[in-house]
Amino acid sequence: MKKKYTFDSYEQEIIDSFENENWKSVLTSKRRRELEKAASNTIDQKTRNVHLHLNENDYQRIKIKASEERMPLELLMENVLSKYSKSCNP
Repeated sequence: MKKKYTFDSYEQEIIDSFENENWKSVLTSKRRRELEKAASNTIDQKTRNVHLHLNENDYQRIKIKASEERMPLELLMENVLSKYSKSCNP
């Protein structure tokens, strides 16, 4: 079942103009290249697999914390290690 939304006249005017394709892109070729480079730098980051040995107590505590944060265990560990590595000044 779709929700019905109520828009005021200003909001409806914006929606109508968008649906009627009255909007034009202001993206310049220079800005597009900048955005593509930024995306490429983000996407092309290489990752490495790491095998860890943790004692059972540490593993269980990390697993509970990941559950509390509603994220996969591996993602929590990746975030913690990433924050740590960024705080180190080479």
